[in-house]
Amino acid sequence: MSLDADIALRNQHTHDKFLSVGIWTGDDIFDPADALLDFSESPEARQKLCDFLWEEVGRLVDEHVAKGKTVFDATWTFLDAQREKRGNHGTTHPR
Repeated sequence: MSLDADIALRNQHTHDKFLSVGIWTGDDIFDPADALLDFSESPEARQKLCDFLWEEVGRLVDEHVAKGKTVFDATWTFLDAQREKRGNHGTTHPR
């Protein structure tokens, strides 16, 4: 996994839960795998839940990619500014 090297920065428990997904019902949080098991007797309800989860996970991925890109861009902007400050006008990172 691409984040395995980051375990040293956090404890194992934090790493295990870092990218977990839960279903918030307004009253409680449920594990999607448990919720899918609850609908094992109702294929239509299970499919609706699968469709919902697919859309929500996609939304979360887009949201976290955007946040990561913001950090990435800010880091390169900072590094480029430091390079210029030192008088080293070498190549900047292509964005």
